[in-house]
Amino acid sequence: MRAFILLLMVGLLPAPAAHAQESHWKAGAVSGAAVGAGATAVVLWSGDSTSLCNRDRNQDAIDSSYCVGLVVAGGVLGSGIGAWLGSRIPRERREALHLDHLRLSPGRGGAMAVAVAFPVRGTGRRAR
Repeated sequence: MRAFILLLMVGLLPAPAAHAQESHWKAGAVSGAAVGAGATAVVLWSGDSTSLCNRDRNQDAIDSSYCVGLVVAGGVLGSGIGAWLGSRIPRERREALHLDHLRLSPGRGGAMAVAVAFPVRGTGRRAR
């Protein structure tokens, strides 16, 4: 434990300090678009004689440009759903703890007390 605190004080070991909450909406949007477009494509091109977009299996299949439009629409819908779901998952943004945030003071019986001050976001001051 003493070695860990010493490494923190020297600055060799960065100590993460959580400051703000972010979300995973971008990752949710990308993965939702991929899942939505993929699922729409599978539904449209699967099936034997009932395939909606495969003219080799179904002579009454719809035009391929409409099928591509439906796949794009499925991707857009999936992207919206994925972004909404991703925004519900919080993510902490971490920053390194700098040496000026640590304070050492002598304690009782020769012990050392370590105090850590975290900056208050947006004020330039430290919270005590």
